[in-house]
Amino acid sequence: PDDRTMCLQIGHSDAFQIWLNDALLAERDEVGWWTNENVHLVSVLFRKGVNRLALRLVRRGESARFGLVFSRTATCSEHYIDLGSRHPNAGEA
Repeated sequence: PDDRTMCLQIGHSDAFQIWLNDALLAERDEVGWWTNENVHLVSVLFRKGVNRLALRLVRRGESARFGLVFSRTATCSEHYIDLGSRHPNAGEA
């Protein structure tokens, strides 16, 4: 509903890339161990309206885990729960 600067907490057990509005935010090729927040991206700006978040996830073994949490920047602890999503090919609601 408005511009928001957020913290993205990313958990990954294999390689990944993440883009916001066609700009690469982060990528990792290796991971030492799985946690639900291996990477913290602070001060990520989401603009009012529709933003396009794209992920590329890799699974080199039998299983892979990935998690993504949107939270307030100050502490990365209070999660946003009022975000919406839509299929990229769907019309505007």
